[in-house]
Amino acid sequence: MAFWKILKIGNDHFETTHLEPKVDVCNRLYIFDAQPRPNSPNPLVFDPTDKCPAFAVNPEIARRALKKQRTDELEYAQLLKDNVPAASIYSGLDGGMNEAFLAQFPG
Repeated sequence: MAFWKILKIGNDHFETTHLEPKVDVCNRLYIFDAQPRPNSPNPLVFDPTDKCPAFAVNPEIARRALKKQRTDELEYAQLLKDNVPAASIYSGLDGGMNEAFLAQFPG
């Protein structure tokens, strides 16, 4: 679930700006729309396996994304409170895996 929550942050950036977010990776996490901190003399350098450098996010993008996140969380809480059923799962009703791929998995 943590992975999907990180992706939602990037999606929220996109949904609120209608611009593709700039994506970096550090500490094995996706970082969206990172920019150098004000008055930072050094450029940002991201290493996927190393700790994240100090960075900032455009305050307007961060504000919009946070507002969307809060709105989504309130809507989700209301759905839970109203006991709205989840969508039914129809596994296997789509015709299954393509035979060429299925042959790769004997048994």
